[in-house]
Amino acid sequence: MTKTEAYENAAICYRRAGYEWDAARCYQLAGLHRLAGEIYESIGSYPEAAAAYRDARLPVLGAWLLAHRAGLPAEALAMLGGLPARPEGAPLRHRLIFARCAIAEGSPADVLAAVVAEVRAALEDRAVVADPVTEDWAVAVSEAAGRYDLAALVFAAAVRGGRYGAAQRWNTWSKRVLDTEITLPPAPMPAATA
Repeated sequence: MTKTEAYENAAICYRRAGYEWDAARCYQLAGLHRLAGEIYESIGSYPEAAAAYRDARLPVLGAWLLAHRAGLPAEALAMLGGLPARPEGAPLRHRLIFARCAIAEGSPADVLAAVVAEVRAALEDRAVVADPVTEDWAVAVSEAAGRYDLAALVFAAAVRGGRYGAAQRWNTWSKRVLDTEITLPPAPMPAATA
């Protein structure tokens, strides 16, 4: 049995016994970084999860956890290589992380407007492949900033774009955050093209 196999077997035993932290540590030592990150995340050890995701070559996910869950915006930016000179040219997920970091550092919610508008445009465009992570992050950043109106606009864009389950996600969010149900009219059927 190799050292890697021994660590993996130890991780399995720790999980069966309910020792998630030790299981994650052993998975990390076995080189199964993504699995370690998922376990760390599930137990709320966000800095450790971020490090594991970075080691799994998923630094964007790690940076999101640092910014949104751990409240460590400087570390999140460092994981992404710092704030670029032209953040508007960065990928959308990066820009959502930059906005979340700015909110965590006390910036006004205005920093969200441009990136949320881009998310909305992508969600409304049926030609754009669905990206549920971007939708989730846009809602989470809007909620963290206390801009429930922006979160509702993200959901509305997803509904208009015909994104699967968007109306149900919006209703669930509305019940959880606003303590009210929403009633949406049925979505119009897309026009047939000849």
